[in-house]
Amino acid sequence: MSQLAERIAQFRKMATDDPENELGHFRLGQLLVEDGQHAEAVKSFERTLELSPQFSKVYQLLGECLVKLGQRDRAVEVLTSGWKMA
Repeated sequence: MSQLAERIAQFRKMATDDPENELGHFRLGQLLVEDGQHAEAVKSFERTLELSPQFSKVYQLLGECLVKLGQRDRAVEVLTSGWKMA
């Protein structure tokens, strides 16, 4: 198992064991993006925003994932919301 895969597994466990840990979900999302798993990263970033809607950096990362997934309209909505939040 690669080091990145190990870190993803570590943060996935953290997010599962403590579903209220927004930083665990955030870091998991970042690692998933690094691994090219944009659809999975979207789930982590959405959960982060459920827990901490003022976390403006998450809007940017979520928007970037949505662009990569071809969901441009939704990306614009998310990025606009993040800009307003910031």
